[in-house]
Amino acid sequence: MIAARSRRPRRGFALLAALALLTLTSLLALETSVAARATRRSAANAVEQGAGRAVAIGGLEDARTRLLRALIAAGQAGQLAGDPWAPMAALGVEPVRLGELRYDVVMRDLGESLNLNLATEEQLRRFLVALRVDGGRADRVAQAILDWRDGDDLHRSRGAERADYLRAGSPVLPANAPFPDVATVRHVAGVGDALYVVMRPYLTVVGTGRVNLNRAAPPVLITLPGMTSESVALLMRHRRRGGLRNLNSFAQELSFGARRRLLEALPALVDASVLDTQELHVTSIASTLDGVERARGEALMVKDNGVRVAWRRISP
Repeated sequence: MIAARSRRPRRGFALLAALALLTLTSLLALETSVAARATRRSAANAVEQGAGRAVAIGGLEDARTRLLRALIAAGQAGQLAGDPWAPMAALGVEPVRLGELRYDVVMRDLGESLNLNLATEEQLRRFLVALRVDGGRADRVAQAILDWRDGDDLHRSRGAERADYLRAGSPVLPANAPFPDVATVRHVAGVGDALYVVMRPYLTVVGTGRVNLNRAAPPVLITLPGMTSESVALLMRHRRRGGLRNLNSFAQELSFGARRRLLEALPALVDASVLDTQELHVTSIASTLDGVERARGEALMVKDNGVRVAWRRISP
């Protein structure tokens, strides 16, 4: 009788031990399952990211091939070809589908823009005045832009340095380095969101800074050496007739004062400008067919005995 009673606790203990083991096994199985799902999800994300990057790179290569073909065709056509890259800079490349993804390519002629990291104080001032910014404010903003991008904390007479931004409680402080992107200029003292929206279409932070006389807008053209309102207006008329091809003959059509100013600055103007598309900022966006972006490729493509890729980056 005593032996029977002693076996019952042992059976109860065995049952509890079995339940505990079962629970532990279930928890381990659940943990393994969760880990496996996370691993599969991570692997799937890596595959998607890799596919997106490959498609974005494919878009850049497609653009490069098209640009090279345009140069070859222009060489065969001779002088009648005009600017072989201008049509693509204006229209880009139609979307191309690759499996379950597609790429969209946009090209921008950097000669249409004022380089925010290379423009002088006088160029920035003239640019802002052309955008109908008050002269006093234009002067302050131009100096503040140079203070933001230079490598010191020396304060220009009407500019702004780190201490000024700290006093104003600005959430973004000057880096004392070139602007990494155009959007950063909105944080410069005196700019703000409203003026930034007006400035943005005309600015870039990449390329050599040489302006395309046959494509840039008047606010960019007026920043060039020797250019006046009269010169810009005449240049726009030349565009409607097919474009400017010779600066010397162009100068002869100006009034005495405007002609003298342009000819005096002609060497500097030639160095600062081009007459056709030389540099393109190419962006290739890889996305799903319903428009979800997977990756983005950017490249600077330069007309240089063919098509030279000056730099390229892919994100993410």
